[in-house]
This record gives sequence, structure tokens and C-alpha cells, in this order.
Amino acid sequence: MILKLSPKRQRLLALALLLGAVALAVLFVVLPLLEASRQHGERVGLLRRQAQAMEAMIDARERFEAAVAALEANTALQTLTVSADGPAIAGAQVQGQLTQILSAAGAMVTSAQLLPEEPAGPLTRIRMQMAAETDMGGLVKILHGVATARPLLTVERLSVRDPDGLSAPPAGMANRLQLELVVLAHMRVP
Repeated sequence: MILKLSPKRQRLLALALLLGAVALAVLFVVLPLLEASRQHGERVGLLRRQAQAMEAMIDARERFEAAVAALEANTALQTLTVSADGPAIAGAQVQGQLTQILSAAGAMVTSAQLLPEEPAGPLTRIRMQMAAETDMGGLVKILHGVATARPLLTVERLSVRDPDGLSAPPAGMANRLQLELVVLAHMRVP
């Protein structure tokens, strides 16, 4: 059976096929290309912002290096931090300094432990935990020694216990206190 279409219907069928082909081309070619173009534009914008940020960092480099050089030349600031190649070496320096402070105060050090270091920007926090026995006068001397020490030391935690539990020690005998203190120092790499 042969189907005969009138010229008007042939034109309508051709127009419908053409519109279908155009719709398929738009759906499968044009729209994906537009989406890819939009994503490419977003990537280009992101890369431009990154390039601007990097250019700003390059421009700020000279100012930053000058500020770093000024800080490195400032000997007053250098005395506030421990200068060491690693946390273990800085911990040993802090332990030696604390042992001197405690010994000068008449305290007897019973233990010392270096706690894990912690980054703090360009510096590293070094914590030393020490236990000692001393009397009340020694405790005051220890706190004063830590407060005036260079490099700068900070008492982070202090625990004081009276092992005897005596309200007043016998005459002529100083009451011994058990101290546990955690001292913080900041380390910089030379």
C-alpha cells in the first residue's frame, strides 16, 4: 500500500521533521556546548581570581621579607623565644632553665617530662611538665623566677599539694609542698 500525501501535508511533515531535527540538535549539541562554555567561563574566572591573589602575594613579598628581617634583627624579640633546631632541643633548653630556677629556689625536682609540641603560627609551643618539692618561700621564688625568665616562660598549670595535711608545721620545720607545674615556652627555628 502506497501512501500518497498532498503537497500541503508533505510540507507539514517536512517541517515537523526539520523542527524535530533542530530540537534534537539543540538538545544534544547546543545545550551541552552552552553548559560547557558556562563552566569554562567559571573556571576562567576562578583562575583569574587565583592569579590576582598570587600577584598580590608577589607584590607583598618584599614588604613581608622586610618585616621578617626587621623582626629577626630585633634582639629584644629574640630573647622572648627559644631558638632551637627542633622541639627536643628546645625542650632540653627549657628543662635546663626550669631546673636552674627550681634549684635556685631550694626546690627538689622529682620528675620532668616534655609534653607534645604544638604549632602556633611561625612558632612552636613547647610544654614542660615538672614535679618538685619545696616550701612556701620556694614556691614564691619559683613563680617569680618563671615570670622574669628569658626566654619568656608562662605557667600554664600549677598544682600545689600539702602531703602532710598539717595546718602548721612543727616549730623550726618548713612545711614541704608538692608542686606540679606545666610551663609553656615558644620556639622559633633560627
